[in-house]
Amino acid sequence: MNKRVILTGIFIVCLTAIDAGNTMNLVKVPDSVAHQLDSIYYVQTGNQHVNAGINVHNLINYKDTRFQNGVYIFGGMGPHFPNMIFIHYNSNVYVITSRKIPEMLNQLNEANEKIQISNKDYIIYLKFITNYIAMLCEKNYPYSYYIISME
Repeated sequence: MNKRVILTGIFIVCLTAIDAGNTMNLVKVPDSVAHQLDSIYYVQTGNQHVNAGINVHNLINYKDTRFQNGVYIFGGMGPHFPNMIFIHYNSNVYVITSRKIPEMLNQLNEANEKIQISNKDYIIYLKFITNYIAMLCEKNYPYSYYIISME
């Protein structure tokens, strides 16, 4: 019996450690950006007062809590609220509001032109955005903001 309790305890500790390695840390965004994200989230999803502007995660490095140039996801607090993607580059914020892949690609090109992302960074951002969308598609995530469609 004691062995069973010890093994169960070790198993729980191992599961906790594995799960902790996959968690996404919240990024500390400036209040002005948080308000902007809340407003866009409400307009796009109809969900108001869900703290989307402070529920921000770095899509490139889940552990990084600094707000710097990069690609981020944000959404309401809770798993049933859809996440949206935005790019922060040289103090500019560009939210991907298109919901279908071809429109999203056009919007990414538009973001690149508007906020003048370097070629190196743009390629990195495209990689992580497409990987994220592919993951949503593979998991058939029911609460995705983005419609995984080639139409």
